[in-house]
Amino acid sequence: MGDTRVRTAVVNGTGYGGVALLRLLSHHPMFDLVEVTARAEVGKSVTEVFPHLAGTRPRFTEEAETAELVFVALPDDAAVALVPRLLAAGRRVVDLSAGFRLRSAALYPRWYGYEHPAPALLERAVYGLTEWARAALPTAHLVACPGCYPTAALLAVAPALVCGLIEPDVILDAK
Repeated sequence: MGDTRVRTAVVNGTGYGGVALLRLLSHHPMFDLVEVTARAEVGKSVTEVFPHLAGTRPRFTEEAETAELVFVALPDDAAVALVPRLLAAGRRVVDLSAGFRLRSAALYPRWYGYEHPAPALLERAVYGLTEWARAALPTAHLVACPGCYPTAALLAVAPALVCGLIEPDVILDAK
């Protein structure tokens, strides 16, 4: 990457996670936000739909076609259908859904209620909590973002685990 910015896309730039990503990426020095998808807003500029993101350059499109790095902010079923195609096209992917968070496809029916359609990708996905996987992230082609509860739980418990203050068999009750 060097001193060049990474050409980046956000898939589903009108959902909650997508809008948050647009805000973060639009002024980030390492990313060049070049594509944003949203079916209902195709052709409109990002700032036309979200005036608070003034200065965000791209227009909404149907597909991310040129970005090197694609942030996928879709529900699980749509994400697990799209991510394999993005990877096959040579893109790097950061998936915000639960679609690639677990290593074993056998766990998906129990925890998420569906059979995983791309089980071979589960072992390749890096669970993207930076504090736990920092070394693996720069070379990862598929990053599975943890959800809000796991992030809060892991960040709270990790220091105590690392210091040997607690055993790894911990129960966390989050609301």
